[in-house]
Amino acid sequence: RKAKSSPCVYKVAAASLDSEGKLLHMATNLPGNDSCPGLHAEAHVLIKTGVRRVREIVLARVGRRGGLLPIHPCKSCKKLLDKYRISVWSLS
Repeated sequence: RKAKSSPCVYKVAAASLDSEGKLLHMATNLPGNDSCPGLHAEAHVLIKTGVRRVREIVLARVGRRGGLLPIHPCKSCKKLLDKYRISVWSLS
């Protein structure tokens, strides 16, 4: 449901979980403009939560008809997640 609220063409949401599996925050991807690139959902949720509290991130991408689509972190986000030993799960 959160992914549907994204203002982007590709609707992606991320949920951050702590070491006990408790939901900390949810965030969507955000569009960019000429002076600022967009923000990926996994980076957005880490900013909202703080990287030290997060142990897992769950990613979801929805299509125009509301169905789940495949999703994975880009190289930059994957590098950041690996640095802080945060595992990623994708709903698809």
